[in-house]
Amino acid sequence: MSVLYITGSKSGAGKTAFATGLAKILADSGHSVAIIKPIKLPPPENQSANDADTQFFLKHFNHEASNQIYPLIVNQESIKNKSLPKEIAKAIAPIDRNNEFVLVEGLDGITLNDPISELSAEIAAELNAQIIIMTQYESSLVELDVKDATQLFGSSLLGIIVNRVWRNRNHWVTYDLIPTIERQSIRVIGVIPEDRRMLAPSVNNIATHLSGKLLTSRPEIERPVDYIMTGGWYLDQGAYVLSRRNNKAVVVRGDRPDLQMAALTTSTSCLILTEGKNPIQYITYHAEQEQIPILITEDSTLATMEQLNTLDNQVTIHNDWKATRFAELIKDCCSLNLILP
Repeated sequence: MSVLYITGSKSGAGKTAFATGLAKILADSGHSVAIIKPIKLPPPENQSANDADTQFFLKHFNHEASNQIYPLIVNQESIKNKSLPKEIAKAIAPIDRNNEFVLVEGLDGITLNDPISELSAEIAAELNAQIIIMTQYESSLVELDVKDATQLFGSSLLGIIVNRVWRNRNHWVTYDLIPTIERQSIRVIGVIPEDRRMLAPSVNNIATHLSGKLLTSRPEIERPVDYIMTGGWYLDQGAYVLSRRNNKAVVVRGDRPDLQMAALTTSTSCLILTEGKNPIQYITYHAEQEQIPILITEDSTLATMEQLNTLDNQVTIHNDWKATRFAELIKDCCSLNLILP
């Protein structure tokens, strides 16, 4: 079967998003597919040892390794274990036999003489995998970021995907960056733009960040929030202003049912009611009818908006909406014929 090893030029390049997006494309086309993250570096002290990527993979793409402990956490000493790549390949073999495609989220690093990069290359070689490099666009991205990749991965390297490209840098990427990378004998498989949906928090992310109380536990709490709006308009003006944005969270005082009703008549992902006030029954009824979650926070509207400025720390990729959106981006922006046999 086909094994695809996904590595990144550095952390946060988009490996998990690409793996879930590609797996969704394959699954929707009727193929059997599994994703596994066999190995990772120790998490920071303030993070849980449980791997959120793996939990998300197992939720949507179950396989025989679901009862085993993955990923293995390696440190600077265990990296030197020469038998580690063979052990990983042996563990993945049953998954490979029972699926048409196995997507392996690997370690980050594409630099020669770097122990982590070299371990990553050894694992990919042991799996007899084809390799894709994910790199995140930066203004400083130059050929030095990829020049070692061909030596490190050899003929198994399919190419590179440049992720999260700013809209105003498309011309530079097309006429400068891509030719620079291709001069290093590396194919550019795709250029994926920065996308609002991929950066959006879910309603549940916002509730956690604000330590708020959700009045529902239905699936709508995983709905993405593309915009956050607030204001003090009258009912008619409120509906007009709020209709300018879709998939938004509306922050409003709990004692303003006029504004709350205006939000409920537009494309709203959730209502955030401030100052600890519960909505009146009329608002609760209409929110239930429209399947719009209501979140209550004890803080003022101003304090709530200030807290939302630091929401980025809560945003993750582990969301069905985002997997669907990244699958669309892969279809639109990548040459799938270079990835899939």
